[in-house]
Formats: sequence, C-alpha cells, structure tokens
Amino acid sequence: MQSKLDFYNQLDQVDKPIVSIVGLGFVGVAMTAAVSLARTNTGEHRYFVLGIDRDDEVGLSKIKAINRGISPIISVDHSIQSAIHDAYIDNSVLATADLNLIASSEIVVVDVNLDISLADMSDPTSIKFDDYSFKELLIKIAENIQEECLVIIETTIPVGYTEHFIKPLFTNIFRDRSLDPNLIRLAHSYERVMPGENYLRSITSYYRVYSAINEEAKRMTRDFLSSFIDTESYPLTELKTTNDSEMAKLIENSYRATNIAFIQEWSELAGRAGVDLYEVLNSVRKRETHKNIMNPGFGVGGYCLTKDAILAEWGSREFFENHVTLACSMKAITINETMPDYSFRLMLEHSKHIASKKVGILGVSYRPAVSDTRQSPARRFIDSCISSSIEVFLHDFLVTQWSEVNQPIVSRYTELSKDINILLFSLGDERYKSISPMELKRTFPKLLLIIDASDAVNDEKAAEYRHLGIKTVGIGKGHWGC
Repeated sequence: MQSKLDFYNQLDQVDKPIVSIVGLGFVGVAMTAAVSLARTNTGEHRYFVLGIDRDDEVGLSKIKAINRGISPIISVDHSIQSAIHDAYIDNSVLATADLNLIASSEIVVVDVNLDISLADMSDPTSIKFDDYSFKELLIKIAENIQEECLVIIETTIPVGYTEHFIKPLFTNIFRDRSLDPNLIRLAHSYERVMPGENYLRSITSYYRVYSAINEEAKRMTRDFLSSFIDTESYPLTELKTTNDSEMAKLIENSYRATNIAFIQEWSELAGRAGVDLYEVLNSVRKRETHKNIMNPGFGVGGYCLTKDAILAEWGSREFFENHVTLACSMKAITINETMPDYSFRLMLEHSKHIASKKVGILGVSYRPAVSDTRQSPARRFIDSCISSSIEVFLHDFLVTQWSEVNQPIVSRYTELSKDINILLFSLGDERYKSISPMELKRTFPKLLLIIDASDAVNDEKAAEYRHLGIKTVGIGKGHWGC
C-alpha cells in the first residue's frame, strides 16, 4: 500500500476530484465528513478531501488527528468519526497546513471564523470587526486556484461582502495572474450545522440555500451539494444573488436570537406573577402562527446567534448608502448577552441565608450534547460568581477543559465538591433531567438551593426537592413560589 506520506506528496496523481475544506472547526470537520460520504455510481469515494487548517498548535493537532483517520471534534454523533475513518482507509482524505496545495483542487470550501462583536453592549454602533486575516486567506486562495475552480464561502459574512469585496478581489488577482476573470466560479452557501446527536445529518439530511456570481457557478454548486445532500427529501434552494444568500443566513439567526430575547422579559414577569410560563407557552403554541415561540432559558451561546445581527448591521453601514439600522435585531443581541445575569440575581435573592456560597454548575457548553464553549452563557455567570467571591465547581459531559476559564471541569457530576450548597442546571441535558432528587441529595448533603435555568427539573421533582429541604426556583417557573 502506498504510504500516507507518498500519497500526500503526490496530489497531482489523485484520480478523483479534490475538494479542499479550509478551516477544520465545528463546521469544517462536519463538512469533511459529509463530502467524504459522496460516492460514485460504482460505490467508490467520489472526492479526495483535503482538510486545511492553521500552522499552530491547535490547527496541527486537528491535522494530525485527521491524518490518523480520527475526527478532531468530540461528538456524540459517531457517524462523523465513521465517515472520516472510512475515507482515511480508502486514501481519500488527508489534512495539511499548506494552503498552497489548493492549487490542485476543483472545489474549495471556506469554513473559517469571521469574528465580530460590540465593544460596548449598550452602544450598537461600537462594532469591532477585523477581517484582516479573512481577507488574507481569500487573497491566498485567489492566488493559488485555477480557472473554473469552484470556491464556496460557507463562512457567515455581511450582506454584500461577496459582491463588493470577494468578487473584485478575485477579479484583480486573476488579471494579475493572466487568468480569465470570466472563469471565476464563486458561490455562497451557508451551513446550518448543529453539533449534537444529528451533527452530520444537519448537513446531509437538511435543506440548503445557495447562490453564486454567475450561472455556471450556480450549476456547479448545485451539482456539488447534490452529491452529498439528500436533495430528494431536502431540495436545494437557489437564490438570485449572493446578497440574497448572505441575508438569508443573517435573517435566520437574527430571527431566532430575537425570539429568544423576546421571551426573557416574560420569564422575569412570570417569576414575579407566580406563573408557569412553560404551560402558558404551550397553550400559545396551539395557534399555528405561534408554534415556534421559544421557551425560557439560561442564555444564548454558540458562534452564530451571538453575532450575526452585528454582521448584518456592519454590512448595512459599509456597503449600502442610507443604511438601515437593524435596531430590533441589535437589541436582541444585548438582551441575550445579559440573560445569565437573571439566573445570578435569582441565586442571590434566594441564598441570603447561605453564608459561604459554593456553586456547582451543571453544563458549561452552550447547548446539550456538544463540546463547544464558544460564547457559552456559563462564562458570564461564572465571572459574576468569581467577582462576588463565590466558589464555583464545573461539570460537563463532553467539555473537559476550557482555556478561557481557569477552573477544572469534571465529567462526572458526582466528582464535584461535596461542600456544594447551590446547584445551577444551566443545560437541559436529558442526563441531568434523569437525576433523582434523592441521588442528588446523597451526592451533595449540604445542598440548600437549586436554580433550574433550563427546564431540567419538573414539578414533581421540584416538590420532592423541597420535601428534602432544598429550596428550588426556576426560570419561567413562578408557580414554584419561594
């Protein structure tokens, strides 16, 4: 068998189309697995997938994992690992830090971060946006690809970014290289990746939107996406322009973020009014127009909902005359940022009788069944505790370390300190929901207060906790009283 090193050094001898995935994060790894699933009519791997990441400690660790046939992302969805391993065995996937190797690619998929934030959450004009590294990456891509290489931008970008920046950039570089700008094949197709139990299926078995700068690029994008997405069950949606596709992504996430922000003030009112907000919302959902109203929660995290409205606002200001201020969407960002403060206030309000507070936090990722701590609302709660000299102890089923928080994280909640007297359910993980009150009381004999911020405790268990002498309060659960 040809060695991996020989195969790596002879990409020009690969007998199938090469697809380069630039960026091996939560999206890029899933795309690597998804594209690896594509097959020819004879059942062979349709593509050779080349994963590309940065030449640093984190990037090289991901590259090393893929080159051993291992997914670099911890996931409860084992199909990610299976797809990468199968492609590795078939010599159909490798990873590198050398971006120059995209020169042999027929398709390049860009899955790198484009960060944006507000310097002052109370000032929607205080946008911090540095796209220098992203622009440098695009320049490098344009300098290396060949004519008619399809470049698909999956990175979430401002409305107008492809039309006003990427296309002119590629055009100028193609001219400098004596290549035909008419043969640029540039597309935008945003991902809807959802890490968790259906991590891979959120790509291969879900609807996809795309557009491109010309008809040939649209056709190529459609053919490529159709090769690994079940388009018979989940038809593709082609939009008119890349502006349309960029806006679709930003609206999608801004709408969800606004929906979450909307319910926060009602959660706080329900607490004061003694109302079971979950029951109320279930009654509201009987109206067809209100079926997707959000439940109360601890906060908003992850990479998308916390920033996409800001990207849209920046694009509005940068690319379009008489820009429209996205006041509602931007306000949602600031509301969601401060959501964990409500849980912290609840804790202080109901723990005045506890002199030395020791808080156990169950769940530090931004959602159940994922190992992603980016923008996790737990961070703000932890910081509030530390600034108030309150000890915190962390548990998560998948997250084992968190560089931004200098605190150990245990994978078994029974390994948390026995001195814990307050517990916060920050995630509604089914495994947390299955914990019995007696079990929790035996594990934490000094436990005096539970804050249910994620519907991890039902009414029956709340009553049992109170019977055991454990005060139990919850967001949206005003009917529990004090």
